[in-house]
Amino acid sequence: MNLVYDEQTRNHTLDGLPIPSVSQIIAACGFTDALKLIPKDIMDRAIAFGNAGHKMVEYDVQNNLDVAALPEAMKPYYFQWQLWREKYKPEIIATERPMASPKYRFCGRPDLIVKIAGELAIPDLKFTTATYAYQQLQTAGYELLANENGFKGRIRRMIVRIAADKYEVVEHKDKNDRAYFLNCLSVWNFKNKHKLLKKDLTEQDQIIY
Repeated sequence: MNLVYDEQTRNHTLDGLPIPSVSQIIAACGFTDALKLIPKDIMDRAIAFGNAGHKMVEYDVQNNLDVAALPEAMKPYYFQWQLWREKYKPEIIATERPMASPKYRFCGRPDLIVKIAGELAIPDLKFTTATYAYQQLQTAGYELLANENGFKGRIRRMIVRIAADKYEVVEHKDKNDRAYFLNCLSVWNFKNKHKLLKKDLTEQDQIIY
């Protein structure tokens, strides 16, 4: 199985054939269309800050983070991230691991795969002002990917929203989420087959907040 990600086009191939990402699948169903109403300069700043937050966490769990060198604006978020780690005591198994599903032909890259109190979990990190219902489709897609890549059975799914003054955990427990996500994948496949997908996806189109 050969999964390739093109940084310039933000497109993916599996064994030479194009496949969608979890984010592209959810966007194809229109769940993130409201984000396009946000002025581009504001959205660009939010994307950059979110990317920086994810890199901070990635370096931290790899023990490669220089906390003193963090920008002042990021330090409160680091503190909240540490509070979450102290409470949940996750055993880190993987960070930002690209995974593909040969069965369903899609791919994704969960922020983290961990064990919490011995239970497998996928905490998806958000550096945003709110959480959204469609994010449970995102974690369901990641659970399907994890199941095909050696992590068997039901996996605890959650959003961990990190703000400057607090963190918030939203658990995703609806067993129907996997079916809902696969329905979204069917929509993406239909649109792709009939050439109804937007050709030049921007970064804003492909990031789930």
